[in-house]
Amino acid sequence: MHFFYYCLISLSILGYGLFLNRSLKFNSKNLGILGFFGIFFLILLSYISSFLIAHGFLFNLFILIIGLIFLFYFLNNDSVEKKDLLIFSITFLFLFIFILNGKNHDDFPYYHFPYTFLLTQESHPFGLGQINNGFRNPSSLFYLNSLFYLPGVDIYLLHIGSVFFLGFTNLFFIKNIFDRYKFKKQKFFNLLNLFFLIFINIFFYRLAEYGTDRLGSILIIISFIIFSILINSNLKDLNNNQGELISFLFIVGALAISMKPFYLIYISLLFFFIYYKKLNKPIIEFLKSKLSILVFLFVSFVFFTNFVNSGCLLFPAKFTCFDHLEWAISKKEVEDVRIWYELWAKGGATPNSVVDERINYITNFNWLSNWLEVYFFNKVTDYFLGIFVLSTIIYFTLRSKIKININKRNYLPLILFLFLYLAEWFLFHPSLRYGGYHIFILIIFIFLAINLERHRIKWKSFKQKSIILILLTFIIFYGRNLARLEKEYKLYDYNIFESMNYKFIGGDKNFYYRYKDVLDKRKFNHKYIYIFGKKILVIKS
Repeated sequence: MHFFYYCLISLSILGYGLFLNRSLKFNSKNLGILGFFGIFFLILLSYISSFLIAHGFLFNLFILIIGLIFLFYFLNNDSVEKKDLLIFSITFLFLFIFILNGKNHDDFPYYHFPYTFLLTQESHPFGLGQINNGFRNPSSLFYLNSLFYLPGVDIYLLHIGSVFFLGFTNLFFIKNIFDRYKFKKQKFFNLLNLFFLIFINIFFYRLAEYGTDRLGSILIIISFIIFSILINSNLKDLNNNQGELISFLFIVGALAISMKPFYLIYISLLFFFIYYKKLNKPIIEFLKSKLSILVFLFVSFVFFTNFVNSGCLLFPAKFTCFDHLEWAISKKEVEDVRIWYELWAKGGATPNSVVDERINYITNFNWLSNWLEVYFFNKVTDYFLGIFVLSTIIYFTLRSKIKININKRNYLPLILFLFLYLAEWFLFHPSLRYGGYHIFILIIFIFLAINLERHRIKWKSFKQKSIILILLTFIIFYGRNLARLEKEYKLYDYNIFESMNYKFIGGDKNFYYRYKDVLDKRKFNHKYIYIFGKKILVIKS
């Protein structure tokens, strides 16, 4: 049953993507882009509907079936290549092992599951942020996952949303890697896509490590790939698809913000640099399009949901908070949480210890020596070592002894942005999970691609070597997941051949009901208001 629904959901997402593609007249043939169109549309639908109705069995089945109808209707009317459909099928069949796990993300029992399950049981209440920090700034991933509460599997697909991001990311990369036209014009673009496909599938192979951080990293990587081709292509070369690229960048940017709202500043900077590149015309055209309305609505619901949960548009940014509201978190508590997040990122808090004088620790680089000792020379250096080995293998596989002259490129905006991003990351949240994963590989892979672009690499050779590298990557991905499942079987007494249901580590199925009990018994003052004609509970501590 799990596999059956998994296949239907992937097809349904593609169906919604084809629907949006046709409705907005984009005519994209990249199934990766179409998949992200579908994910975007479903999350928007989930946000809106969550305030009106619980995402129960009947509602979710209806959404699933409509997507399948779209798929079969638009496949007959759109010229999607059979080869691409075959790659789509192979990719998602291959990735099924990714969702089989005995242990989910560490935050799954804390707030990922209860938040998602709540959406399946009742329409969205106000004041959820009073329960815990995780409820104050929820990820759009929870809203996507809430649509996978289906009869026959119950709660046991509420963790799989990440696999569809990974699957359509791979399809996006594969399509771009083997784009011969781009290779002739700017093989830097093809190289970047190859590097990131290898990296993501080898390093981000465990579903339990995804949470919302790694999905945000993947979306930012895709944004940079689009950005790199936009700023280094002539308008003549972009005439055929600049509108598609700009539109896709807006969608990926909106999804990134919905995963981690602090990505707003980086997405905004990307568009500033694109405007600087004198691509203001396609941006203006996008802003006049129907898709811009959907993107605006999507981002609005992201911030509205934050506001409904905590009283803050961007938690824990205190200046965006309105603590005079009935359900709002106090600004003092917001500031305490902000300090705690920064303390954790700078090595001042670990699962086993917390430093004294927290404010003094995080200011004036007082944190630096401890951060270097407990974090940098532990996690960051191991990460660098892995990237170095991977980069070396890629370089010596693709390099040529013959160097060539290439057309002058302007990589300055890209490099400038990356180092501005690196500085912001180091000063305020120097943790791999808070942007570190992608900022380092972006810097390393971009310089690697710039170097290899100057090598005489023939298309036939690149194509053959890319196929070999991709096959090896997927073999490693599959092997690492098989090893993971064997380890989980020993640790958690979990056997996928007996049951595909994940085990709750540190909890049980009754999370939602225990959280409802919190609302009923923790001496809250209650007030009711009406929204969309429905009586909604507002919480005030």
